[in-house]
Amino acid sequence: MHGKATRTVRIDIDIDRLIADTARLQQRTKKAVIASAIGAYVEANRADLVKSADRTSYRIETATDPHLIDPATGLTAAQREDLFRWFG
Repeated sequence: MHGKATRTVRIDIDIDRLIADTARLQQRTKKAVIASAIGAYVEANRADLVKSADRTSYRIETATDPHLIDPATGLTAAQREDLFRWFG
């Protein structure tokens, strides 16, 4: 059975001390404190994160479908490409 993959995250020494102090006071591991903090951050910012993900998803979808209309220009990717050919 394989364990979970881990990554190294670099933080400054002051933040590391805060995490270590918090972990010691709560009798938890630093890993548990960090996981809890990230979970709280995601919950507190969920609406903004969803909006960002939706914008990114839209950009990816429109980049691969030349027939979708860009709301900023009112043109499809094919129309935009054709238009800029005249200026190129």
